[in-house]
Amino acid sequence: MSSTQISPSDLRCSFCNKSKEEVDRLVAGPAVFICDGCIRLAEQVIAEESGQLFGDLQSRSTEDLLASIARLDTAPDHVERAVAEHVSILRERGVTWARIGETLGISRQSAWERFSGEE
Repeated sequence: MSSTQISPSDLRCSFCNKSKEEVDRLVAGPAVFICDGCIRLAEQVIAEESGQLFGDLQSRSTEDLLASIARLDTAPDHVERAVAEHVSILRERGVTWARIGETLGISRQSAWERFSGEE
């Protein structure tokens, strides 16, 4: 096995870092994986951002709301880590800070400051 290949037992969600064995389903994308739990969370976040779930919050159980806030609270960290991993791979491929910044809607300098690890 080459160093760039991942064995099936090492597959993990790129967002929550749960292993394949810890989730019901793991979906592969280009250089990333996402579990069924993170998919549900993403669907919920998108629905809440569009206002579809705000009216339903009152009818949800206390346990459901508690579980929901726990998942929502961790989402920004998971997303930031996934973005940083993507940027790292793009930099290894020679993609410029200007192009990364443009894609993220920020300046080249801001992209470098956010992801380079240098000060």
